[in-house]
Amino acid sequence: ILVKGGKIAEMGKKVSRLSGAQVINLADEMVTPGFIDCHAHPTFDPIHFMEMASQTASQAFVRSLANTKLVLLNGFTTVCDLATAPQWGFLTVDMKNAIDKGLIIGPRMIVAPHAISCTGGHGDFTGVYIPDAWNAMKSYVVADGPDAIQTAVRTEIKGGADWIKYMGTGGFMSPNDDPADPTY
Repeated sequence: ILVKGGKIAEMGKKVSRLSGAQVINLADEMVTPGFIDCHAHPTFDPIHFMEMASQTASQAFVRSLANTKLVLLNGFTTVCDLATAPQWGFLTVDMKNAIDKGLIIGPRMIVAPHAISCTGGHGDFTGVYIPDAWNAMKSYVVADGPDAIQTAVRTEIKGGADWIKYMGTGGFMSPNDDPADPTY
């Protein structure tokens, strides 16, 4: 494998050997393509989940730097981000752009900035958990009815979404619904 400028330039039984190139013997190792994490939340910290509600976007961004670097160093070269907290704005879009520009270390990101849910659905945390903590967060993007859903989708696209996360059923992390329950 010949790597030039951080990218694979050649692969095969024999490759060009550039003058002054560093040679690393991987004969006894397994080399794989980069992994893809299809369900990631790089801005979330499950150990300190409740504290996240009171963090600013800047605090969340700084905390997330370690997550994105660790994910990449563990072999995941691409992650599909499935939403961040709405009070942080389009934080994951900013992270993606900073990674793309080489400003921070992390995998390629395919971003759904916020999850869209109906009232009482998987993404509606209003009045759940500790009220003081969740009042800062209220809910993800809650949209009821076709017009509200269309507005929410357009807002996500305008904010830089690569794709849309739509919570059509209940989920595992919310106490008021079940993954088997259709909510829309």
